[in-house]
Amino acid sequence: MSKSAAENQLKEIFDVNKINIEDEDWETNLRAYNFKIERQRFKVLSDNGISERNLLKLKGGEFDCDYVIIYNTIKTKTKYAKRDGWILEEKKWFQNLGDDVKKPSQMYAKVGEERQLDKEDFTKRLREIIENIPGKDILKMDNKQNDFGDLYNLVENGATQIILTGAPGTGKTRLAKEVAKEFAKNNKKHLKENDPNSDDQKKDDSNSDYQLVQFHPSYDYTDFVEGLRPVEDANGKVEFRKLDGIFKKFCRKVAERNESDKNQDKYFFIVDEINRADLSKVFGELVFCLESDKRGKQNSVQTQYANLRTYDPEDGSYYSKEKKDVFKDGFYIPKNVIVIGTMNDIDRSVESMDFALRRRFIWKEIDVEKTEENLANIINKMLPESKAEFDFSKIARYINFVNDKIKYHQGLNKHYYISQGQFANVPGIEKYNDAEELIKKVWKLRLKSLLYEYVRGEGNEEEFVNACDADDWCKNQCSKENSDNKEDNALQEEQK
Repeated sequence: MSKSAAENQLKEIFDVNKINIEDEDWETNLRAYNFKIERQRFKVLSDNGISERNLLKLKGGEFDCDYVIIYNTIKTKTKYAKRDGWILEEKKWFQNLGDDVKKPSQMYAKVGEERQLDKEDFTKRLREIIENIPGKDILKMDNKQNDFGDLYNLVENGATQIILTGAPGTGKTRLAKEVAKEFAKNNKKHLKENDPNSDDQKKDDSNSDYQLVQFHPSYDYTDFVEGLRPVEDANGKVEFRKLDGIFKKFCRKVAERNESDKNQDKYFFIVDEINRADLSKVFGELVFCLESDKRGKQNSVQTQYANLRTYDPEDGSYYSKEKKDVFKDGFYIPKNVIVIGTMNDIDRSVESMDFALRRRFIWKEIDVEKTEENLANIINKMLPESKAEFDFSKIARYINFVNDKIKYHQGLNKHYYISQGQFANVPGIEKYNDAEELIKKVWKLRLKSLLYEYVRGEGNEEEFVNACDADDWCKNQCSKENSDNKEDNALQEEQK
C-alpha cells in the first residue's frame, strides 16, 4: 500500500483534512499523526470556558472514540507546558459539546456520551490500513531525522559495524534491537531464538534474527570466538573440547543459512557495553575481518585454535568429520552480519577503544532528548499505563533543568547529561500519585548520588548537588504554577 493510499483511507474513516503517517514506537511501530489544532478551535474552547492551560490536562486515555485521533500536536504559549495528549478532531465534536461544558472533567463525560468506537475497534481499523506498509517506506515518509531512521538508513546503505554512544539511559540498546527487529520483519528465513530476555521474542521465535550479548571485564577470546571448554559426555566423563564462542556460533548459523539463501537477509549481533571488555583480547585476529571489504569466505583467517576440531555440544558431534563445517578453510564474518555496539564513554572503570578498532566502526551519538514535548512523550511510553495521569512535561522540565546545571559546570559536558532512563523501573512507582513524587524519589534513589560521583574530588560537590535538588525545584515550580493560574484567572475576567 502506498503512502497516499493509506492517507486517503484514513481520511475516509476519520473525516479529517490532513493525515501524515510517521514511524513511532507503538504496537505496530506505526502511528498516524493528525494536523495541528487550529487557533480558531482554541477560541471555541475558550467560549466554553476552557482555557489553553486546562486543555493541557486532557489525556489520550479519556477519548476512546473515532472522533479522537491520533496524536498530540497542541502548541501553546511557551510559559505553558506542552502536552502529549490526544485531540478530538471532528466538526461534530464542537457541535455536540454543550454550553454547560466548562472544565475538562465535564468534557470527559460529554465526549463519553458521543463515543462510537472503543479503543480496541479503533486500533484494529487503524492497523488494517497501515500494517502492511514496509518499514523502510514508513521511514521515507518521515521528514524528521530521528535516531531510528538514521540507524536504519546506515544499515540499509551498507554499514556493517556501528557503535552507538551517548549518555547512560538514552535507549541505545533498545534502539539497536528495534532496528534489528524491523529488518527481521522482511527476512525470508529466520535464525533460532537468540535473546532469552526479550518478551517480544518469547511470543514469536521467528522474529529473532539477532544475538544480544553484554561485555564485562572478564569477557575474553574464548567466550567470543572459540576456546577449550569442559564438556560432560553421557557417561558423566568431563573432557576439554574446542567450542565456538558466542560470535563464531552466530556467524556459523548465518553462513549455513547463506548457502541455501541467495537473498542473504541481514542478521544483527548486538554488543551491549562493548567497552567494558578488553576489546583487543576479545576480538583477536577478527579485527581484520570486521571491515566490509574483508568480509566473506575469500577473506578467511586462521583462528588461534584452528588446529583443533570444533565440537558441537548440541548434537554431540565434531564438525569436519561427522558433519560439514562452513569454516573448514578458516573463519570469516559473513557480509550480512551487522555488528552494533553500545557504550557510554564517561564510565571511569571501562577500557578505552584503541584506534585500530575505532576506525573500523561507524560512530553515531545518541543525544539526550532536549525538546520538552518529545522528552515528555518518551517518558510517557516508559512508565506504566497506570501512571497516564502524570504530568510528563514536568518530568521533562526537571531533566532539562539538571542538564543545564551539568552543561555549565566546569569539567562536565553533554556526555554526563541525565536521561529519561533514570525514571524507568523505579521501585514502588505504583504508589506515587503525581510526577513530583516520582521526581523526588528518583532524586533520592539515583540522581543525588550520581551527581556527587560526577564532581567527586572537586571540593564544591555540595554546592553543585544542592543546585540540582529536586525538592527545591518542585517548590519553585509550584510557586510558578500558582502565579500562572492567577494570570489566567485575571485574563478570563478581562475577557468577560
